[in-house]
Amino acid sequence: MVLIDFTGKVANSFRKMKKEVMELKQSLNEWILFLNSNQRDMKQRIYELERKVRLLEADTKKVYR
Repeated sequence: MVLIDFTGKVANSFRKMKKEVMELKQSLNEWILFLNSNQRDMKQRIYELERKVRLLEADTKKVYR
């Protein structure tokens, strides 16, 4: 009967799994940073557009008075 040493294979599998989880964690962190920066940019653009709309509305109100 052949005995197979599973301890080495199990330890190797856990090491590989840990590596994959760490890579996934790093990837998720990068995506979060990317999405946060995009959201910050969009908020700034919306703020600027709203400011321009308010200025245009104020100018049109002056014309009609």
